[in-house]
Amino acid sequence: MSSNPSVLHEQFNDQVFSWLYNGEDISVRQRSLLFDWQQRNDTWGTPLLAILSGNLWEAPEWMFHRKVALARWAIGLGARPEHHAPLVCEWWIEFPWEDVVLGGNSAISLVSNALYLGAENDYPHTSIAMLRLRVFREVFAAATFAPTMHRVDVRASVPQLWERILKDTSSTDFEFVTASGSVRAHVAVLREACPSLPSIKARSSPGDIVREEVPYSQAAMKHFTSLLYCGCFAEGLQIYEGDCSTLVELADAAFCFSAQAFIPMLSMHLRCQLQQESFGPICSFALRHGHDTLLDDCRYFARRFFAEDRVLATSHRIGTESWQDFCDRMPSSVQRFLRAEVSSEHRFAE
Repeated sequence: MSSNPSVLHEQFNDQVFSWLYNGEDISVRQRSLLFDWQQRNDTWGTPLLAILSGNLWEAPEWMFHRKVALARWAIGLGARPEHHAPLVCEWWIEFPWEDVVLGGNSAISLVSNALYLGAENDYPHTSIAMLRLRVFREVFAAATFAPTMHRVDVRASVPQLWERILKDTSSTDFEFVTASGSVRAHVAVLREACPSLPSIKARSSPGDIVREEVPYSQAAMKHFTSLLYCGCFAEGLQIYEGDCSTLVELADAAFCFSAQAFIPMLSMHLRCQLQQESFGPICSFALRHGHDTLLDDCRYFARRFFAEDRVLATSHRIGTESWQDFCDRMPSSVQRFLRAEVSSEHRFAE
């Protein structure tokens, strides 16, 4: 036997998958703590697909019930019915009416597809194969979230812990100072999450209270710290009101402080909120930070608005505002952007 750890690990996995395939529940249970129940395997697919494999539809009744119990056991340890087998998995399961390849299928999709194909082929609804498939479908459909074997589920404990830390202002040693008030945080957290904060770098000693004056609203910074600690917007505060200026401020802070974890999510929110009222702040943000995807959205919006303004009646425009009025109220940088975007179709009216 090889002494290479990776080879030994592959051999162990292959052995457990083989036990699942053969319904050897005692052997599986004895090794269950060492097995990754959420893994995908190029040969076996997933743990639940390995249980479904083999000629289960002609197996004795005792083997069928053993495999059902084994599936419930696996799900309780983290095996997911919706996890798909790798496309390279070429094994298939033989049903009385048609063979189904494992690659690209999950346990629940394979069972559902097999039931559909059986019905399409007029296979008896009360046959053993169809009855057993329905049992597995019920087992898989009833599956609830289970933690993995090797780490605590962050959704079960970590958000509540960090929410309590955020609310505990007695332990904070950092303040975001805004024109409308301050927002408290912790230097240790910000040092890791926001490496571009100047005051963090300039801190003289660990006991000092660090203050950073920021050009953003208090609401924006409350959302910022809530995202940082809890992964969600601050409760009870608006984020989309008016021209979405709070959302834009929040995204701007994420860029300026190098809070990279926030940027993809906030960018998606900005893209979804792009409309006439919010166009100015969002387009200004995209130009300021060179956000190519958001700029593409702004180009599409501007060209469509310009085209509809030229050919349609006012009642059919994107909004009640004319193109000229829309442009006139934009910041100068956005006006230059709009002129450049429509110049290829029509000279911008001065």
